[in-house]
Amino acid sequence: FWDRSLRQRTKHQRRKSEDASLKAYEMPKPKGMWWWTYNRLQRAAERAESRAADDCIIAARRYLKMG
Repeated sequence: FWDRSLRQRTKHQRRKSEDASLKAYEMPKPKGMWWWTYNRLQRAAERAESRAADDCIIAARRYLKMG
């Protein structure tokens, strides 16, 4: 589950800038991109990262229950 959320985060960050690393949160708006598009991609990347963190915690809890 959580890997899908991370892939979504990477996809949104790549659309926002060519750099998909965590530094992409600091990247300025690319020339020619509308602000509302940039902000929408930023929010989508943040939501995907939050989902990935939540899914990772859920997976860890399941793993610990099995053990």
